[in-house]
Amino acid sequence: MEGEGRPAELTAMIGELRADAETFAGGGRWLADAMAASWQTAATMLQFDELADVMGERHRIISNDWLAAHVQTLIATLLARAADMLERIELTPAAVRADLAGPRVAPRRLYATAEVVSRAADLCCESAELVHDNERRWRVTRERTEQLVRAMTAGDAPAAATGAGAGTTPVEDP
Repeated sequence: MEGEGRPAELTAMIGELRADAETFAGGGRWLADAMAASWQTAATMLQFDELADVMGERHRIISNDWLAAHVQTLIATLLARAADMLERIELTPAAVRADLAGPRVAPRRLYATAEVVSRAADLCCESAELVHDNERRWRVTRERTEQLVRAMTAGDAPAAATGAGAGTTPVEDP
């Protein structure tokens, strides 16, 4: 680590933070787009009375995933800022010695950077909670939808289907 320039480990850490930020940003964009499409697809449920008891569940799943998408975008923003913060800390041996003999700003900047990364990690956990909340809801919704599709394909058109698209097969989305 002793040398004239920025430590290689710090340069690598900044690169990893930026790469992770890009990964989270891309995942957040993809998931937000998928949930916008899912929201439109879920509208087909509205025409089937047999799905009335799981409509709320399906919309909760979509809203949880949409929220997780926005959380991923925020995680990306935090990680990119942490990289920016690290880049501003002069950690050459000479600069560290001078800072330790004087204002001691570098440790405070490092701690602040760690707080930003820590918040990003907390948000990762919160996003995982949203996904976990969907697991049972998805099983129940999927089972009910499959029951309706089986009934419709067996020729037992649901008597309770209403609306302009009554009698059409509900569309599943990922």
